[in-house]
Amino acid sequence: MAVKLRPLTSGLCLVVLCTIAPALAQNVTDWHETLGGNVRIVLEGTPADASGQMPQTVRGAVEVKLAPGWHTYWRDPGASGIPPTFMLGDGSDVKDVRIDYPAPVWVETDYGSYAGYKEPVVLPFEIETGKKADVSFSGNLILGVCQDICIPVVAPFDLMVKPSTSTSQTDVMVAAAFQELPQPAPDDLVEVAFGDNTVTITVDQALFENAQSEMPGVFAAIDGMNLAKPKLIKQTPDKAIYTSDITYVGSGYETVSVNVTVVHGADVHNARFVVARSVIMTP
Repeated sequence: MAVKLRPLTSGLCLVVLCTIAPALAQNVTDWHETLGGNVRIVLEGTPADASGQMPQTVRGAVEVKLAPGWHTYWRDPGASGIPPTFMLGDGSDVKDVRIDYPAPVWVETDYGSYAGYKEPVVLPFEIETGKKADVSFSGNLILGVCQDICIPVVAPFDLMVKPSTSTSQTDVMVAAAFQELPQPAPDDLVEVAFGDNTVTITVDQALFENAQSEMPGVFAAIDGMNLAKPKLIKQTPDKAIYTSDITYVGSGYETVSVNVTVVHGADVHNARFVVARSVIMTP
């Protein structure tokens, strides 16, 4: 079965930055220090409307300052990695966090390959506020950092989403992180097909300049599943076809998001669509 991706766009807006306050925003955690690097969480300052209500969605970012030689994970962490995950506390008014990811790279280790980051990275996210003026956002951020060993990082946080009337340096960082995300993929860029515990990804490389001399990099992720590094199995003047084995399948998902990030030089696109789990895991 083949499914042609119709990328879902989030309608993100660019922020026009005006006066920048010299001090850091108050809605930022202290640095959580670990052997492999430091982590903190930042919320973007957002003004309330005339009635005092906050926007439905507020943006933030996870800033990861990796120590030299250390790595961290993309949305699919491979067979044994730990992807960035928010575990929200019982007292948190926020019930859901959606993390986005800039383009990863392949990290090659003695134990296999996984998609991740070898340099410091900022991961933007969005939370739903329910339009309240004061929203508690608390819990633990969990992610993994690796060198010769992998360390699970558990960073507690307890922030309050409050209206803000000025722009801080951390607001600039959050806005820049959203601008660094992959562009929504054109409708015809990617097709996927599922079967026999594999995913087949077809990239229309005719959309790229110099595609024959520089193959596009492909990264794929499915909610609740792990995928092996995609392998190029066929190339034509117009198409590059990859396959990826499904190495792990979780439970409890009726519908899943499928993300395919395609990197070709400076061109980075992400295609995302939602599909029934039964389409992927056929009997």
